[in-house]
Parts: sequence; C-alpha cells; structure tokens
Amino acid sequence: MVAHAESHHSFVIGLLIVFLLLVSIGSVAAQDVEDDTAVDLENVPMPTPLSWAVQTSWGRLLLVDLSEFRIYAFEDGELVRSTVVAIGRRDAQTLTGAFTVTRKAEIANLTWRGNTVTDVPYIIVYDNPRAIHGAYWHDDWGQAVSSGCVNLPVDEARWYYDFAFVGMVVVVQA
Repeated sequence: MVAHAESHHSFVIGLLIVFLLLVSIGSVAAQDVEDDTAVDLENVPMPTPLSWAVQTSWGRLLLVDLSEFRIYAFEDGELVRSTVVAIGRRDAQTLTGAFTVTRKAEIANLTWRGNTVTDVPYIIVYDNPRAIHGAYWHDDWGQAVSSGCVNLPVDEARWYYDFAFVGMVVVVQA
C-alpha cells in the first residue's frame, strides 16, 4: 500500500509539473552553430519564457527541446551545458512531458521493436523505454532518426550521464 501511495503521489506531482510547463514553456529561437554538438553558453538561446521548472529549480534539471533538437542542462536555474541531439523518427516519436530519471546504466544492450543495439553507452532512462544515451552508430545530430530516445554524441552523453541522478526532473517540450 505504501508503494502505491508513493507512486500516486509521484504521478500527481508529475501532472502538476506538466500542467505548469504547458502554461509557461515557450519555444527556443533558432540558432546557427558551427560546432553541432557543444556551444559557447553565452550564445545559446534560452527557452523563452523560461519554464517554471527552470525558474524555480534549486537543483539540476534536463530540458530537451524537440523543435530545436537540443538538450539543456540547468543547475540552480542556470544553464551549464547545451548540446545538439537526435530525436525520435515520425514512427517512433520522442514524447513530450515532465518525467523523472528512473535509472541509469553506464553501458547496456537496448532492444526496441525486435532490434538490439549492443553496448549502448551512458543511458539515462526517464520514460521507459525512452532514454537519453550516447549513440556511436550515427552522427545525424539535429535530425529525427532515433527509435524514440534522445541520442547524443558519446563524449557528450558521458557528461550528461555524470550530471544526471535518479529522481532528477527531465522536461521534454515540442
């Protein structure tokens, strides 16, 4: 019964966060970047208006903007890193919403719709089976090519893996 109450409590909090985010999250302005994976934080366009979750964050938060193909890492409301990503294809979309990291794995085999990719690095699961992880099998950053996950270059994925923790908020917006 306690596990059910905790699960219900987490679900209600998640719904509240989603509602507040839907009310307040804006889109990010387009940006031309020479380096497709990491940029000078001074030149990264901020989501406007800043989402409620970022404005009130007293810890760490990951924000994935699907329209910009970009992930943002915030700590105490300040942007600390941003990277261009690959997202889900039209037939396997990356879903929007507010989630929490449920588990992490430094390396694992991932299976989706009967296809297995071996030795996937730096996996951050936030919407099982969807996750943020490194992708060594493509370099199609800024495109919708994944099976629903948020793909990062492996070196960038390691940074986000080290930054994330179980229970951390992940917001995915369109």
